[in-house]
Amino acid sequence: GYLLVSVASRGGRNAHFRLRSVTTGIERSLAAVGTGLSEAGDDFDDDDSLRGRLLLVAVAPGAYEMTNWGLLLTQRDHDRRWLAPAQLPPIGVAVRRGEVVYIGNLHIAATRAEHEILPPLLRPVIAARAVISDQSDRDLTLYRQRYPGCCPARRLQPAP
Repeated sequence: GYLLVSVASRGGRNAHFRLRSVTTGIERSLAAVGTGLSEAGDDFDDDDSLRGRLLLVAVAPGAYEMTNWGLLLTQRDHDRRWLAPAQLPPIGVAVRRGEVVYIGNLHIAATRAEHEILPPLLRPVIAARAVISDQSDRDLTLYRQRYPGCCPARRLQPAP
């Protein structure tokens, strides 16, 4: 099966969410721009400060959880500084063989300090929060354009 998700950040270099298989415990990162050789350009630009991309992630059938998130604040040579909470309450999703499940838009919004001289993107980040929203109009249109032969995506139903 597949998970379809858009990952975006506003106010930081790169946002990532952690996806964990409930069965195997193996985790993987879903990143807004990727890192190193997997770094990619933006798939959408809703405004000047929002960066992100649409990911179609092949997964084995089973249960998965979104377990954590992080925002890369700076990257100088080998010195990376991340902002991340200790843990998120897990958000679960089940995937069956051959289906595509749309999770939504995973977005990290950063709040930057006020500063008289520094431009907005150079101001220190003082807080950040993770938001999961339904951006299916944008994301499913892009999915159908990019993968015209794939099956329709099922939207993940939010927990009651």
